[in-house]
Amino acid sequence: MNPLFPKIFAALVAMALAGCVSQPDSPATPSPGGGSSAAPAAGDRDGSSFDAAIVITAADEGAGVKAEYVWIRQHIPGGRPAGQFLLQNGSKSYDLIKVALADGSTRDVYFDISGFFGKH
Repeated sequence: MNPLFPKIFAALVAMALAGCVSQPDSPATPSPGGGSSAAPAAGDRDGSSFDAAIVITAADEGAGVKAEYVWIRQHIPGGRPAGQFLLQNGSKSYDLIKVALADGSTRDVYFDISGFFGKH
């Protein structure tokens, strides 16, 4: 078995479960206690590609996944996660979340999760 499989599987399960949990409406900004942030590293980051991925800074995978879903709620009103994929691009790890929009279309949102992926 590939040694990364258990970590990838655990991350996917955590992400799937996070999508089922109701979360309070709060901004994804850093907190003094080591919370999470969905603040883009550059003003042009809209999550439309690897280069424009939303950079998530978090203490661990749980906080990072929550920050992804907060970002979606804040930036894509009415959007619902419809699929999530773990991707590698160069040395970085990304989550690609397919978001179902109200008009029936979908939007791909890339999150750079390198800062928290694998941290428990």
